[in-house]
Amino acid sequence: MDDWSFQQHQTISTILSHYKNTIVEDILILKQKIRDFFLDSQSQEEAYARRDKLLSGNWHLKTRHFANIMKFLNSSYFKYMTAYLSHPQIPKTTNSENIIRTWRQMEEVRYGFKSDKGRLDHLKLYQVKRYLNNKI
Repeated sequence: MDDWSFQQHQTISTILSHYKNTIVEDILILKQKIRDFFLDSQSQEEAYARRDKLLSGNWHLKTRHFANIMKFLNSSYFKYMTAYLSHPQIPKTTNSENIIRTWRQMEEVRYGFKSDKGRLDHLKLYQVKRYLNNKI
C-alpha cells in the first residue's frame, strides 16, 4: 500500500466504507496487521509482542480461516518467520521466488524437460550449484 497512488487509496477507502463491519473489512485489516509486524518490527521480541497482541484480539473467533491463521502464527514456525530480525545476515526474502521462476522456465518444452523427473533432476542440480556451491 505504500506505493499506491492517491486514486488507489481512494478506491480502498470506498471499498472499506461500503463493506464496513463485514468479513471483507476484517480480511484487509488482518492482512495489514500481519504485514506490519513483519515489516515494522526491529527485533524478534517486538515481533513476538505484536503477534501476541494480535492473538489476544479475538480474531480466531471471527471465522475458521482466521482461527487457522492465528493457530499458524502461534506455532513454532513463527521463530523461523522472524529469524531475520535476530540475524542480520539472513535476508527477509527467501530463495523461493528464484526457485519458482527457474521451475517455470524448466516447464517450457523448449528447455528440453518433457517429464517431471527431468525437471526435478535439473532443479536439484540447480540448487546444488546455486546454493551449495557444488558441495554436497
